[in-house]
Amino acid sequence: MLELKYALLFVRGAHFYGGSITWEAVSPDSTNSSTVTITLKQTYSWLSSRYSCLSVSGPINDTLSCLAGCASISTSIYVKGACISNDASLGVIVTQSTQLITFPLGAKQVLAYQGSAWLTLVSGAGQWSVATYINLAVRTDNGRINSSPETSIPPLITVPVNKQQVLRIPMIDNDNDIVKCRWASSTVVIASTTITECGGVCQALTGFQIYSSSNLENKCTLTFTPTSVGYYVVAIQIEDFMPSNPNGTVLSSIPLQFLIRSISTSCNLPTIIGELNNTATIYVPANVRFSTDVIAQISCSGTTIKGFTTISLPSGKASTTTVVKESSILYSTTFTWTPSFDQIGTTELYCTTAVDSSSLQSMEYCLIFVVIAPTTTTSTSTSSSSSSSSTTTSTTTSTSSTSTTTSSSTSTSTSSTSTSTTTTTPTTTIVKESLSLNLFLGLILGLGLPFCLLLSLLSSCCCCPRWYSQSFR
Repeated sequence: MLELKYALLFVRGAHFYGGSITWEAVSPDSTNSSTVTITLKQTYSWLSSRYSCLSVSGPINDTLSCLAGCASISTSIYVKGACISNDASLGVIVTQSTQLITFPLGAKQVLAYQGSAWLTLVSGAGQWSVATYINLAVRTDNGRINSSPETSIPPLITVPVNKQQVLRIPMIDNDNDIVKCRWASSTVVIASTTITECGGVCQALTGFQIYSSSNLENKCTLTFTPTSVGYYVVAIQIEDFMPSNPNGTVLSSIPLQFLIRSISTSCNLPTIIGELNNTATIYVPANVRFSTDVIAQISCSGTTIKGFTTISLPSGKASTTTVVKESSILYSTTFTWTPSFDQIGTTELYCTTAVDSSSLQSMEYCLIFVVIAPTTTTSTSTSSSSSSSSTTTSTTTSTSSTSTTTSSSTSTSTSSTSTSTTTTTPTTTIVKESLSLNLFLGLILGLGLPFCLLLSLLSSCCCCPRWYSQSFR
C-alpha cells in the first residue's frame, strides 16, 4: 500500500487550493493482455507564495495514498508536477503531472491525495482528500477498457457576496458515456472499503445547489449565493455510466475540488458574450484550422479586461492572442487550433475566464470539440476515342454476262480512359447556434423591412404602370 509522506502538513495544507485526478487507457482495445497501462493526470492548485512556478513545483515528496484495491500497486506515485499556470493577481499557481502506470487487467482501486488543514473556510475545515476510482475491467457493452471523464475549472473563482451565480462545469468523455456530477461524500463503499472522497469539506454548502443531466447532454450546473465574505470549497465527483444503463453501476469516478472567494463589492462580474455560445459542441475536421474570437464585456465602470486566463487547451497546435480592446466595454482574444489526424474521434476542451482590473473573474467559458475526418467527395469521368480503317476489295469476273463484286471491311476501336478525382472539403459544424435571438431579430428587421418596401414599389410599377407614370409626372 502506498502511504502519504507527511511533512509540515499544516503549513502545506494552508496553501492547498484543490485539484483533480483523471486517467485514460493507453490502448483501450488491447484486452488480451494481462496488464493495462493508463495515463494518470494529476492537477493541483497552490498558493503561489508557497510554491514558485517552476518545471517541477508542488510538494516534492508527497505521494498518493491507496484507499482500496491496493494489492495491484507496487510503486510510489508522486503528486509534484510542472507549473502550467501562474496568476499573480490571484496568487495561485497550477501544477500538473502526467504519468504512465501499469496495472493488472481488471484491477479496481481508489487513489487519493490526502493532507491536512485547508486555509480558513466559511464552512468546513480539517483534512482534504481528492480521490479517484479506477476500474480497468473489460466493459460489457463494447469490450473495451474504460477511461475516466474529463473536466476543467479555474482553481479560484471570485464573486460578489449575496448575489446569485450560475456556474457551468464542463464534462466530456471520449467513450461517449453518460456523465453525471454529485456532491463528494465522506462514506462511499468501493471494493468493500468505506472511503472519504473529500476529507473535511464533505458537505452540500448552504445556498449551493448542484444539477446534473441524466442523458448524453452531460451537463453539470452549480447555482449558489454566498452569504458571507470568505472562502468556500466546492467538492464534487464526476462519474460515467454506460449509455445503455444510465442509472446502473458507476464505471469510474474523478474528483473536482476548487475554491470560491466571496468579496464585498458593488460591481458585477465581467461576462464572456461570444462569438459562440458557452459549452457549444463543434465538429472540427482534422488538419483544418479553427479560429474564433472570445469577447468579454466589463460590468463595472472604470474597469478594464486585463487578461483571459486559459484553464484548458486542446491537444495539438492551440494558441490565444493578447487582449485587444474593441470598444470602451468590449475586449477580445482570438483562439486558434488545428487538430491532427491522430485526434480523429476524440473530444477536446477549451476553457477560459476573463479577469478585469479589479480581479473579478467571469464565469468559465468553454467550447467542446469533436475531431472528425475531413469530408471527401469522389467524381469519376470517362472518355473514349475510337479509330476505324476500312478496306474494300472489288473483284469482277466475266463469265457469260455475270459480274460479281466482293467487298470486305475491317473496323478497330481503341483507347478508353477513366479518371477519378478525390477532393477534400473542410467543414466545421457547430451544433448549437452561435447567433443570439436578439441578433437574429435585428437582422430580420434591419434587412427584411427595406426589402419588403422595395418589393411593394416594384409591384406597383408592374401592376399599375399607367397610374404610376401619371403620378410621378
